[in-house]
Amino acid sequence: MPRFNLNEYDEVKDRIPLFYDHFPHGRITADVISEDSTGVTIKAYLWKNAEEQAANTPLATGLAREVPGGHIDKYTENGETSAIGRALANKNLIGEKGKKNQKRPSREEMESAQA
Repeated sequence: MPRFNLNEYDEVKDRIPLFYDHFPHGRITADVISEDSTGVTIKAYLWKNAEEQAANTPLATGLAREVPGGHIDKYTENGETSAIGRALANKNLIGEKGKKNQKRPSREEMESAQA
């Protein structure tokens, strides 16, 4: 079993406000890239503003794959949250705990690893 302390990781919900602090007109979107009986792959996008979104020039993206049968039965929603967390980390918006402990993954990602 992996050995780590979940309290050392920021939740995605706590990272999202960091994005909007830096980009007040920003947008966060996510698309299902693939979905079948084995799971779902989600890609999240961070946009500086509507113009950048229209030009298809994201600030960062993040991918996540989730499979059914984990500790969360809403695996599509969990995949979306994980993809957003990866996009935020790719833009170096990792939160206070992440900066302090040099922890890039989100708490949700580590909970999935633990499951």
